[in-house]
Amino acid sequence: NFYPLKHTSIAFGKTYVVKMVVQFKVFKKAAPNGKVTLYMGRRDFVDHVTSVDPVDGVIVIDTDYLQGRKVFGQLVCSFRYGREEEEVMGLHFQKDLYLASEQIYPPKEMSTTRLQERLMKKLGSHAFPFMFKMPPNAPPSVTIQPDKDDESKPCGVEYFIKIFVGENEDDRTHKRSSIALNIRRIQYAQS
Repeated sequence: NFYPLKHTSIAFGKTYVVKMVVQFKVFKKAAPNGKVTLYMGRRDFVDHVTSVDPVDGVIVIDTDYLQGRKVFGQLVCSFRYGREEEEVMGLHFQKDLYLASEQIYPPKEMSTTRLQERLMKKLGSHAFPFMFKMPPNAPPSVTIQPDKDDESKPCGVEYFIKIFVGENEDDRTHKRSSIALNIRRIQYAQS
């Protein structure tokens, strides 16, 4: 399902690219139960050596579904150093590092970007902004591309945004009410 604005949409798996009438692209991903939806203006964040672009977006929540629970967001760096098919007997070749974690709903006072303001105006009163600061010393996104016949996840460093509903930020997440959207930290080199 696409957000009911005048737009054209292109599907990439379960992530949607929504082009709104005002001529800016928005990435959209909804939880399987449809009660929480994530909107982001971009998925590539530039490392400028001294600073990194902030990771920002807006979530839309069905507040009746929450029933007193909260919505949390996390910025996660995932490092895979082995193949999935070689993981046996509880041995995993992936480590996740939580770079930032915060409560998104109920909202806290924060400054918003122009894109967030425009999205909140379009999406209504149930839209709430979030922003994460990526540490300047975290590595850029890099993966070793697997063989064309290999179906497993590639080895390397990947980042993703995780949004979930729970009592506190240490709760075990339920797949039906959580979202994970991959993003990239890119670095430009000048010669």
